Amino acid sequence: PRWPKVNNGPEHVNEHATYLKEACNQLQAVDKDRQNQIPWNVVQPYLASTVALIGKVLHQPAIGEILQHIQD
Repeated sequence: PRWPKVNNGPEHVNEHATYLKEACNQLQAVDKDRQNQIPWNVVQPYLASTVALIGKVLHQPAIGEILQHIQD
């Protein structure tokens, strides 16, 4: 089967999340009703993109921090 390809995604967190969600939807659609397992070389880029997104999210300041800066 022709598996969809994915990369680390856009820089902006929300765009990256949307990109990764669509990539996962495409992968699920291709794999639907198949008996084959998804090959590791296809899964690996999805995992790398997910880890990249998690890193972006974790580097975002908390809302409380932002509000404190605004009040200061």
